Amino acid sequence: MKFITEKSQIVDSLQNAAAVAERRQTIPILANLRLKIVEGKLEVTATDLEIQIKTYSDLIEIQEEGETTVSARKMSELCRSLPEGENVSFSLSNGKLTVSSSNFHADFATISSDDFPEIEISEEDDSQTESVSSIEFSDISGDVAEIIVEIDRLQKASGKALASDPADWEEFGRLQAQIQELVNALALEAS
Repeated sequence: MKFITEKSQIVDSLQNAAAVAERRQTIPILANLRLKIVEGKLEVTATDLEIQIKTYSDLIEIQEEGETTVSARKMSELCRSLPEGENVSFSLSNGKLTVSSSNFHADFATISSDDFPEIEISEEDDSQTESVSSIEFSDISGDVAEIIVEIDRLQKASGKALASDPADWEEFGRLQAQIQELVNALALEAS
């Protein structure tokens, strides 16, 4: 895989997908983004096995098609830190993704995309999927994505609280109250 793009073409896709990828994960590949060339665009996919997001970005030039996975957090932070208007080159070779621009060069460890879990969507489920452009999603995704990630984290924590001590209803109730506050904030953000 080898391609060139401009920061503004991919930064939103990387950040939106990174919001879904698990940060503290027992399955390492879930902390990664899958980068794949599809029909002349870069497809960026992230999942936590419950939610999956796919975003598409235009590219300046595709020199070689392919796919791999790379750390969601590191890749999104790197691209966000580059100067506006910067052209960025991506090159996959020998299990290493090299990302470079005029004044920057970094090598990222990768995990084979063969191991990346894909959430299958049947025709019945397809009616429940929603397509939005990257521009539309980025308009609402900042605070909303953070709220959704925090809700997910709190739901897992509340489940762990009961699993470790079924009598710990106080901790469970506190976490559920935090979740409700975030759901209310999400509703306000959406309106």
